[in-house]
Amino acid sequence: MEAILKYFIDNKEWIFSGLGIFIIGGIISLIKYVINRNKKTSKKTMKQINTDNSSGTQIGIQNNYYQTGDKNDQ
Repeated sequence: MEAILKYFIDNKEWIFSGLGIFIIGGIISLIKYVINRNKKTSKKTMKQINTDNSSGTQIGIQNNYYQTGDKNDQ
C-alpha cells in the first residue's frame, strides 16, 4: 500500500494532467465494460394485436386507466 501511495505522490503532476485523467478514465471504462457485459438485460416489449378493421395506430401517451392510489382518482 505504501508503494502505491509513494507512486501517486511522486507522479501526481502526470497523473492529474489531461493524459493521466484520460488513461485512468479508460481503465475505469474498461473495468465497467467487463463487469457489465456478462449481465443479461431484459428488453420489455409490448405487442399490439390488431383485429378486424383496426389499423393499429396509437396516438398520445400510454395511460394506465386501471391504476389505483392516484391522487386524481374519483
